[in-house]
Amino acid sequence: MVLRRNGNPLFTLGVYERPRNDDEWAAWSKAGVNLVCCSAREHLDAAHRWGMFGWVPVPMILAPEDDGAQLAERIRALADHPALAVWEAPDEAIWHAHRQPTNWATKRLWSLPPEDQKSVQERLDAVVHGLARGSALVRSIDPGRPLWLNESGANQLTLARCVSSLDIVSVDAYPVPPRIEKPVHHIGLDIDRFRAAAPNKEVWMVEQAFSWNNLYPERKKAEAPIYPTLEESRFMAWQAILHGATGLLWWGSSYEDRPAQIVDTVMQVVSEISQLNAFLIGGEVFSVRVVADTRAYPATALGIGHICRRAGDGTLLVLANEDPFDQEAIITGVDWLDVSKMRPVCEPSAPLTRIDEGWITPMRGYEVRLYVSEQSAGH
Repeated sequence: MVLRRNGNPLFTLGVYERPRNDDEWAAWSKAGVNLVCCSAREHLDAAHRWGMFGWVPVPMILAPEDDGAQLAERIRALADHPALAVWEAPDEAIWHAHRQPTNWATKRLWSLPPEDQKSVQERLDAVVHGLARGSALVRSIDPGRPLWLNESGANQLTLARCVSSLDIVSVDAYPVPPRIEKPVHHIGLDIDRFRAAAPNKEVWMVEQAFSWNNLYPERKKAEAPIYPTLEESRFMAWQAILHGATGLLWWGSSYEDRPAQIVDTVMQVVSEISQLNAFLIGGEVFSVRVVADTRAYPATALGIGHICRRAGDGTLLVLANEDPFDQEAIITGVDWLDVSKMRPVCEPSAPLTRIDEGWITPMRGYEVRLYVSEQSAGH
């Protein structure tokens, strides 16, 4: 884990903006936000006052003619700040390298004319080489500070070429409202792809805190905004964790006026996760098995995801129905645990029922269950 407080690791919970007033700083801090975007020393000062850390975007991808003087000056100006946690490379650099003169981008390079394919490949090569030069410079000035690149489901081959220059990679996905090619449960599949492309690196998920309609003035006037619900936001967060994400961040709240229900929704999800920090950095219990009851629902697709973690005397059991339809979860391998006495963190739609094999419970599509043993291990 990148973040540590008093020597103890923290699961990263970040937002792509800073709170707008003291009330919001207090609310975000109480919820458990521990990382915010900062671009100046005074921003880091504010984060430090409220017990948070900051990441700073820097021009880490150097053009061949760039001697890195501006980058070096930026690093030296902030490297000594106690709230500084991460340097961020230019956002979605690989994705933007795919853009054509019309500003249209495609990942289907084979569909482009040969001369356009060559141009895109040259830009991708420039990202790889420029990032290698920039990251080496940053590390020479501020060794040990993690370096991070966020991407948009990008070219996996190019991402893999960048991995040696990075400590953290992340993927952003904003699937509400869902589309056939990008359903809500695509979040976990994105994490799988990025973990495969960047083995042994931290992998974060950047999640949705906005309505697409609010990003485009013409759509904002013509259509009602559609936001992720609490259930969708909770599912997207936990599906990412179940697939191996080591941090979560939320993008887009800066486009929202205050008060904003989507901000309140994100803070509720953050609060639920942050109180389980000790478990998220704890040890996995591999004996537990959770499957969909295919006798009743043979058409299951992704099925029921789960994790079971121990921290001290406490146990966390997470269940997530990764399919959009209802199905029943069968839990086995928990004979050592009194499941009936576990406390739900959020209200379940149905109880757990004892059966010969273990336990069974019906789950709604995309539902998440969080159960904690009475010997709780919070943050």
